[in-house]
Amino acid sequence: MSEREKTLERKKMLVAAAAALIGCTKSNGGSDMGYGVVDPMPAPARCPDLEQVKPSGKLLADGTIELTIPPPPAGSTIQQGAAPVVTGATLAKTTTSPQGTVLVLKTDADAGSTNADVQVHGSCTGTPDVTLHITVYVSANQVQVSLYEQRY
Repeated sequence: MSEREKTLERKKMLVAAAAALIGCTKSNGGSDMGYGVVDPMPAPARCPDLEQVKPSGKLLADGTIELTIPPPPAGSTIQQGAAPVVTGATLAKTTTSPQGTVLVLKTDADAGSTNADVQVHGSCTGTPDVTLHITVYVSANQVQVSLYEQRY
């Protein structure tokens, strides 16, 4: 076989391989190459307004953490009837007012950094019960707080 024939044969194999890749389809007829299976997107928030709530925290003089959860936007609520579920700390006090909910947490760790997770329930139009996780991280006398909606 000449060099020219070898080159043409190689080109034919490459074109066939490319055509096979382009022709790949899912069993439902779509042409998505499967990125949704490899790297799935998270489910959308059921109550996106609740994720706009920005809780804050501060370290008090006695070493407890004051976590303030402001009221959610109109049409959404954070349930105040049931006590929040707290892990990594102990719920010492709860105060509710039109300005929001204030939780006082006593950390379980003696020294260093600590994490606490607070679960509260909320609701919005069309979704009667949503679990919100508030993560509290304390290190070097600074408190960082984040909130996310648990998605099923």
